Amino acid sequence: GGGASVNARDSRAATPLTIAAQSGHAACAAYLLKHGADPAATDCENDTALSWTAYNGLTELLSMLAADKARVDCEWKDDFGMAPLHLAAQRGHRETVEVLIEEGVDPAPLDGKGRTPAELAAENGHQKIAAFLRRAARGGSGQGPFQSALECRWGEAFGGKGRSVDEGRRALGIYAGNVLVGNAYWATCLLPRTYDLLSVHMVILAIQAYMALCWWKTAHLDPGKLGDGGPRREYERAIEEVARSGTLPAALCHSCRVRRPPRSKHCRELRSCVLRFDHYCPFVQNAVGLKNQVWFFGVISSTATLCTFMFVLGCMSIHRKGATLALALGLLDFGLCAFALNGFTVFHAVLITRNVTTNEYVNHHRLSYMTKANGRMSSKFSKGVFQNWLTWFSCEDDSAYEGAVPSHALTKRAAHLQGSAGEPAAKGGGAPTVVPLAGTNFAKMSDLKSGLLENLTQMAAQASASGGGAAAGADAEHMQELLRLATE
Repeated sequence: GGGASVNARDSRAATPLTIAAQSGHAACAAYLLKHGADPAATDCENDTALSWTAYNGLTELLSMLAADKARVDCEWKDDFGMAPLHLAAQRGHRETVEVLIEEGVDPAPLDGKGRTPAELAAENGHQKIAAFLRRAARGGSGQGPFQSALECRWGEAFGGKGRSVDEGRRALGIYAGNVLVGNAYWATCLLPRTYDLLSVHMVILAIQAYMALCWWKTAHLDPGKLGDGGPRREYERAIEEVARSGTLPAALCHSCRVRRPPRSKHCRELRSCVLRFDHYCPFVQNAVGLKNQVWFFGVISSTATLCTFMFVLGCMSIHRKGATLALALGLLDFGLCAFALNGFTVFHAVLITRNVTTNEYVNHHRLSYMTKANGRMSSKFSKGVFQNWLTWFSCEDDSAYEGAVPSHALTKRAAHLQGSAGEPAAKGGGAPTVVPLAGTNFAKMSDLKSGLLENLTQMAAQASASGGGAAAGADAEHMQELLRLATE
């Protein structure tokens, strides 16, 4: 276009990028950024686009803006002295708060009234966020030396790839504690009573060595993170396609700025998209994906086998020499663990047989290539039992880039996003009111523009009815022309 600047402003000093951030339209924001939109531009209350994404809990869009560290200040304060962390904490957006902390922002800045984000979170009933921020402000978990070492430092000591948060640290500490207690139980209670079964104990040692190897590999191997090569180029082409044709040609991750292949998913803990994403496992502090899925199955199957051996040995020991309190408690513990872990192993084996990941199993209703009939779930990627296991063991990526995403998948995802979109609540001090985009198909940029224009017209009509018609009408006409030119 040849008219208004991409950074032109309306009467409240909001740029097109600010409006896109307020409404949560990541594709529009990505296109505007690519063509020179200033992410540091502020509106009439000194809020940036990143401030609005934090306020509305738009984590993916916030990550995309925060990646431009040369121009974006994640600690920028508005006219009320509120940083993005204040806004996210006040509104109860836990994931957004964690992302901001991971970006290295000050966890305890003061707003214009001398309040910290933790205090704002507590005042608004978000106690878990407040506790998380207080621990972050203390430089860690805020616990004693022993518990801190147990829960927080194991990932660092063993080099796990995850960006651990409270739950992950606690899970890893529980896992490590169980391994230590289990070995102590075996060495002091079982081994002396069943020493004649030396071959069985040698098998237990071998299983433990294999379990440790599988854990190490699962924690250290790249699970299949998408790089900056082909997927990044596909993303850039897709963003250009948004402007040319008004359609979204492929699933995009705006946090990683990559085109996301089928079966992949953005892992918040790793802050990267992972091929054939299964789940994030806090016990290994890493995601389970295409490249480490075999080793993860080795972890759960070997642990289940080990617990079963321990349970059987415990029963034999009691039968031979009677029960003690320690022996009975250990037997109960290993019995419960064996039951749970064997069930977990069978569950994953069934998923492998059907070529389905845990993520696909949980979210099958949102994925067009997943079907469920007569209680049985299936995937279009399934090739039969033998071929499914062979593909899984070979870590073969069975989701090629080209032609893998049917058009109805994008429409289905767009409908889901549309259904979950809500109107951002007004911030204090007369912030711009953003009308939700009724009837907008998120897969079409042309509909996005028309939706914005329609709602701007409605805003002008509402303002006219309340007595401010001339100025509001002029603003609406200005923004119609601005958005038309900025997104041509």
